[in-house]
Amino acid sequence: MSSVISANRLFDGKVVYWAGPRLWVMDIQGARVLADKAAGEAALAEARLDEAANIVLESFVLAVSALDGVIRPLTLRDRIRHAGPSITYSPTGLHDVARAA
Repeated sequence: MSSVISANRLFDGKVVYWAGPRLWVMDIQGARVLADKAAGEAALAEARLDEAANIVLESFVLAVSALDGVIRPLTLRDRIRHAGPSITYSPTGLHDVARAA
């Protein structure tokens, strides 16, 4: 199963993906795809060095599909982390919901 390494950037909390040693990108399409469990564990060890350097936090191996050159997270949690909330956010809150009813 293919995977990538994901984490949160320490200075702003944004979701980032490991593209190589000391190289993190915000677009999952730029992440280095890891072909097997051994490659995932080795990449996670590299990512943990960036945790120790206070670049990212909570790095983990993320299962993905990589079909036709497009990387997609397999779990709902990670699809939401990648694409954002599954509902439309309204800064005015419940007021808009009441008006629509």
